[in-house]
Amino acid sequence: MKTPVYMICLTLFTIVTASADSFVRPADEIQLPLPDDWSVVSDSSDYPFQLARFEPAAELLVFKSTIEASDAIRNEEDLKASVDMVIEDVILQLPEAKLLTSTGFLDINRAVFVIEFTARDSASDITLRHRFNGLIYRTSDGRQQLFTLWAKTALSDYPAVSAEIGLIQEGFNFITPTEQVVFGASRATHWYAVPLVILLVCMLYLVRKRTSARARTPFRDNRYFWRCQCGRTNHVDQQSCRRCGRPGPSPPTEAQTDNARMDGADAEDQDSLLRN
Repeated sequence: MKTPVYMICLTLFTIVTASADSFVRPADEIQLPLPDDWSVVSDSSDYPFQLARFEPAAELLVFKSTIEASDAIRNEEDLKASVDMVIEDVILQLPEAKLLTSTGFLDINRAVFVIEFTARDSASDITLRHRFNGLIYRTSDGRQQLFTLWAKTALSDYPAVSAEIGLIQEGFNFITPTEQVVFGASRATHWYAVPLVILLVCMLYLVRKRTSARARTPFRDNRYFWRCQCGRTNHVDQQSCRRCGRPGPSPPTEAQTDNARMDGADAEDQDSLLRN
């Protein structure tokens, strides 16, 4: 059993290792820490939201799904069985997938599970390290709200960004009023795990579709970021540096934008030819 002194030291180490410059609310109902060098790069006001950093590259997607009261997960045993099914039917079906850890616990008004694994990304042909964090809340209407924070980065880059990923995921806050009791008292049959599995299969399909739709991910592309003289990397939407306040570069002209699009189209055509 972990002693209180051990837990305090671990908490202090995490705080010193990674700290958040600010908090963001990509939706009115949620709040997340935003560490230095991370930006919200979603081009939509709806889920999933995308957070990313540039060097080393990492991405975190935030999904939201609703589990109806009639399908609600009833207890910790049901949750464990659901997570085990997700691992077998979703996670381990990824190319060269390898499970690293799988944990779960109750935390005041929410149930939390974390799955860590590696898998080969077919688009970039590199091994990625994933940290899949699920958080389940129960609202007054009896429905369960499932938030999934899916973080990934190159396996070799994970040690450099793991503390930041942990900070974002562990600092997630659903600011809508919730029930203290997470699990429902439904009369679900042994099919209780099916809604959760279906939701996560849909998430996996969306993630893979997003990946295959672009040969180069936005958080690896210089067109989406600019670096300040102080060393801080900022997203192009930031007019001034979030660290020192220096103004950012002038917006590209229409001709420069058109040239960048043509270069990107040519690169995609070349990639297509290589794949064929």
